[in-house]
Amino acid sequence: MHMLGVAPCKALRADQDAPADATERFYRAAYRNGVSLYGTSYVNFSHKHEDLVEVLQRLSRAADEF
Repeated sequence: MHMLGVAPCKALRADQDAPADATERFYRAAYRNGVSLYGTSYVNFSHKHEDLVEVLQRLSRAADEF
């Protein structure tokens, strides 16, 4: 998995050698861990530092499942 595009609106993409369903599998793992991802990320200043720490912890668990 890697980020592609121009900041601040990068998109999460699977590597070329990844299985065809890799992106969907990662999104589902993230959702199971309480994080809803979208095709392109957008800057959002409504979150606090603690929110970001929690999301990173949840995404780390999703990555471990993936």
